[in-house]
Amino acid sequence: MLDEITDENGRAGADGAPADDHGRFVAALGAPCLLPSLRGGAWNALAIRAVIRRLAAFPSCREIQLSYHPENAPAARLCAELGCAPTGDFEDEEAVAARGVASPIA
Repeated sequence: MLDEITDENGRAGADGAPADDHGRFVAALGAPCLLPSLRGGAWNALAIRAVIRRLAAFPSCREIQLSYHPENAPAARLCAELGCAPTGDFEDEEAVAARGVASPIA
């Protein structure tokens, strides 16, 4: 379940840190997205699917973009599974993948 981040609940999520083998792929500010014990496997896909559904509910949202380090093969596979295709663009050192919101998320 996704909840809005508030002053009351924000600190608990900010205490997370990336798993040892993900440290070079997770920005310090992105680390709190999932607790270390929940990262990997199906949890990432479930969380990202929930975020995509929530963003797609906004009438002005036409496209979802995700980015990942090119050496992070699991992230590239997850983007493809979510229907995101590489755009050829890069944000800093990260490859950008995108999908329209008209099609349902798998």
